[in-house]
Amino acid sequence: MKTMSRKVKIKLFAQISEVAGKKELELEGETIGDLLERLVEDIVELEEVLFKEKKARSLKEDIIILKEGRNIDHLKGLDSEIEEGDKISIFPVVGGG
Repeated sequence: MKTMSRKVKIKLFAQISEVAGKKELELEGETIGDLLERLVEDIVELEEVLFKEKKARSLKEDIIILKEGRNIDHLKGLDSEIEEGDKISIFPVVGGG
């Protein structure tokens, strides 16, 4: 049985929002990975910002994705399922001193 896509709000921060040209958007998918696939289909320039290699679909180490405030690294990573109305945040690690 195929599950239905769910619509979620995605907030983009720092250089990710600059590259995308927007700070927030809505997308549909079943997992975080689905959302990122749709995101880079819509905004191709984000592929090199988010992923280590094209088509490898491994996130860069300096990218953090939160699902409802929880880091997906503590869930199922890109396979984390999303629920209708979830709030997803994507931002780079910010260093400084």
